[in-house]
Amino acid sequence: MRGIAGLGLGGAVVLVSVSCGGPSLEQEQAAAFHRAGAALAEADAAWAAGDRARAAGRYEEALRERPAVSRDAYLRLAEARETDGHPDAAIDWLQRGRAQFPGHSLLLLRLGAFHERAGRLTTALECYEEARARVPDDPFAWAAVERVQAAMKAAGRAAKQPS
Repeated sequence: MRGIAGLGLGGAVVLVSVSCGGPSLEQEQAAAFHRAGAALAEADAAWAAGDRARAAGRYEEALRERPAVSRDAYLRLAEARETDGHPDAAIDWLQRGRAQFPGHSLLLLRLGAFHERAGRLTTALECYEEARARVPDDPFAWAAVERVQAAMKAAGRAAKQPS
């Protein structure tokens, strides 16, 4: 806790800064900013060197300190979790990224792709349509929307045919 104390000395007022307790909120925020930046730099270096496990750990640390430190951290964590055989964890990281960076088209496209592979076509279509709305000239978003719509239409036809 910080404060200013006034002391009277022979008619003069002397202002003294008083500090009690730990660091101020500004100091804590600056320290978190620094820690997140350092963890992110280490994660990027590990990723570039092909050490996905170390990179993933450092990305997680950076995002704990500052959830909005990097969009790429969410994308790379999702890739690492998918490679590790944990697609649900990958989806979780992409959803967290989407919450921090609403409307980021690449996050939306990747999230849609995970849902599409899992057979959740309606959710995939929602992600792809949102990406297309954000970046109307993105050919990947257009192709994804058309692909999922065709798959949904085919699934509807197959469900209507007698066994």
